[in-house]
Amino acid sequence: MELGSWNFREKPRGLWRRVLHLPVHLFRWRLGWLLGDRFLLLTHQGRRSGRRYQTPIEVVVHDRDAGEYLVCSGTGPRADWYRNLQAHPALEVQVRNRAWTPRQRLLTQDEAA
Repeated sequence: MELGSWNFREKPRGLWRRVLHLPVHLFRWRLGWLLGDRFLLLTHQGRRSGRRYQTPIEVVVHDRDAGEYLVCSGTGPRADWYRNLQAHPALEVQVRNRAWTPRQRLLTQDEAA
């Protein structure tokens, strides 16, 4: 089975989408601890549909003292989860087997640079 190519500037499709969605199943099966602090599972609300979505996101920085996680979109500001967070606050974040309702802050372009 070949994964083919995928341009990171576009939304993943087909088999790539399924591969990138595998961490969601690990969190659902209570195996999120296998991913350590490198990934979190973001539960968010669709900006138009109102549907609940779960998206695994790679953590860029984890400040243990402040209890903060910094994540970024690998596909830029057009990522659905990022646009959903601009419209509605995150519903839940899960790291390892711990879940909570986060206080979120979207960085400005200057801060993100």
